[in-house]
Amino acid sequence: MTPFSALDALNKLANTNAIPAISASVQTPAAPVGRPLSQLPAFNQITLVNAYIFDNSDRGKNFEWMKWRATFQVFTETTPFSPHSNKAAWEGSAVLRHPDVFSSVMEDYAYKNPTMLPSDLWDAAYMPILRQTVTMPVNGEWPRLGQVQMDGSGTYYEFGSIALALETGHSGFLLDLVLPGGTITFQNFTILPKIPMHPVMRATYDPHRLWLSRKGRKAK
Repeated sequence: MTPFSALDALNKLANTNAIPAISASVQTPAAPVGRPLSQLPAFNQITLVNAYIFDNSDRGKNFEWMKWRATFQVFTETTPFSPHSNKAAWEGSAVLRHPDVFSSVMEDYAYKNPTMLPSDLWDAAYMPILRQTVTMPVNGEWPRLGQVQMDGSGTYYEFGSIALALETGHSGFLLDLVLPGGTITFQNFTILPKIPMHPVMRATYDPHRLWLSRKGRKAK
């Protein structure tokens, strides 16, 4: 039995929704051999995040595999500021797939690249969220899971960081950015006009109320 075949594996990851305090920089631990160092800031360094949802359903068959996509702008500023991509500490995305497709794709990657996605990381980060989504009711096309990756040339996966999107009858659309140190939850999404190549929804995680409008006003 492979380490990726049992959905009854122990839940070794304790996800938390606690708001991290603004803290000083922390030293990044050494990565296992063959696994690139993550460039995504640590959970307790993140102070504000913008999340966007894209619907590519009208872009033809070449985009069926990435019909739904989430993108993220991550900031580590500690004083009020106007968020812009040129101030982002990290930018990335996640293709949102049905849980069974996500599991199959990532299992295959882990099997072929054991130094990049080893069994201990699979057990700690991926198995718990797969078990969680199995118990969720299906609401239309949701829930969906996505492997977080950094923007840029080539593909740079942030292993251990996963996006979980779901739609509930009473809470609306929710998006969790599950990181090794905790979970960032986006809710109260703003619905945007359907414009090709543009997001259809957006939300912001701003627990310290750092968002400063261009007119110098802080977000409420």
